[in-house]
Amino acid sequence: MQGKESQENKISWVSYAAFALAIIFFSGIFASAKDWTQVLDFSVLNGAYGKITGEAGKAFTFRGAGGGGARDGFMFALELMPAVIFALGVIAVVDGLGGLRVAQKLMTPLLKPLMGIPGICGLALISNLQSTDAGAGMIKELVESGEITFPF
Repeated sequence: MQGKESQENKISWVSYAAFALAIIFFSGIFASAKDWTQVLDFSVLNGAYGKITGEAGKAFTFRGAGGGGARDGFMFALELMPAVIFALGVIAVVDGLGGLRVAQKLMTPLLKPLMGIPGICGLALISNLQSTDAGAGMIKELVESGEITFPF
């Protein structure tokens, strides 16, 4: 009982603000903004690699064009690492501020009947809508910490 009380005490207005900012950050609402508000978007802050101009003005990424096999897979993983590390770092900050407890408290009544998942999975669900594997990393951390179990 004492552990539950200490978790409830961690939820403050800062926790609610961290949760709200995390939803805005991972949702993509400000992805097409042209002013300072674009810093509130994950994909904008994550950035993009430059384009290399190939033959006949054809542009491709640093991975090149026409690759395959293990080498292309390695380059793809190398391309994903900064985005995944960045997303997991943001989630660690949100968790430290109590934002995941707020997600659990607010989203469980919505997500449990609709999808059969606990509310703490809400941010991972939102980040899965991005083009990175950060959601998989978040789910892995939630399973390892015992926040979610299978079957739900």
